[in-house]
Amino acid sequence: MANFYSENGVTVLGSRLRQISERLTQNNRTIFKAEGLEMEPRWFPILTTLAQRGRLRAGELARHIRQSHAATSQVVTQLKRSNLVTAVADPQDRRSSLLELTAKGRRMAANAGRLCVDVSLAAASLVADTGHDLMSILEALDLSLSESDLVERLTTVRGGRPIIVDYAPQYAAAFRDLNYAWINKYFEVEATDIEQLDNAEEAILRPGGAILIALVSGEPLGACALERLATGRYELSKMAVDPSVQGQGIGYLLGAAVIRRARQLGGETLELETNSSLAPAINLYRKLGFEQIPVGDTPYSRCDVRMKMVLHK
Repeated sequence: MANFYSENGVTVLGSRLRQISERLTQNNRTIFKAEGLEMEPRWFPILTTLAQRGRLRAGELARHIRQSHAATSQVVTQLKRSNLVTAVADPQDRRSSLLELTAKGRRMAANAGRLCVDVSLAAASLVADTGHDLMSILEALDLSLSESDLVERLTTVRGGRPIIVDYAPQYAAAFRDLNYAWINKYFEVEATDIEQLDNAEEAILRPGGAILIALVSGEPLGACALERLATGRYELSKMAVDPSVQGQGIGYLLGAAVIRRARQLGGETLELETNSSLAPAINLYRKLGFEQIPVGDTPYSRCDVRMKMVLHK
């Protein structure tokens, strides 16, 4: 059944994540109460970190749990009032202090730690039901936010500068047409092209690959695929940019984004196949860090150049 979130998609991503977070937080609050732990879920990261790492400065603690200094200080204040955390003088700098658990705090952290063994199993079951590697997705989302947050990306969209997004069904025609256009211009469409471009979700996404789309003022004017060849081995393919926006660095943005995605997916190597007549493309690939290797077996008659990049050195 359609609802506000399904109807509005990524437009309300923040609200959707907040809704899920609130449900999980309430679940955790119920679990803690049932176990006799007078503990707020937002206390858990700080209690656990101090239990594992010992004394820490407030700034170090905030960085470790990846929260703002202000938000961390707010929770620390609550923990001090509950006699779970205390501040002691820093022996290396008497002007600052270190945070550490009290005896009561250590007992609570230990009890929470024992409970978390079962909670982890329950949470793993929840994630497994989604059919996705959810923690990797969240880590990738966090990394993307760190590189360029939503405010910066909105500025990019409004300024007409290209922005890279994940494939969605509404981009299927653009992915297909952009690639058919350049292939027909320089070569002939082959069986593998038809299989991938006419059925991208089954041929590229389902085996564990990805398709990235370059939007310019909201229009899909560039595309690039990441194919999963084998465990740890990926291929950059089907890169295409509309002639109206060529020369604006969109190919480089797409290539760099595909490289990042391959690393996020645990890729060890990234390959590509091209033709020696496409000098600008080969120069782009070299700029991205690819090096030429022997061609070997290939499904394309037009391929006479193969390139490769080691992703984790």
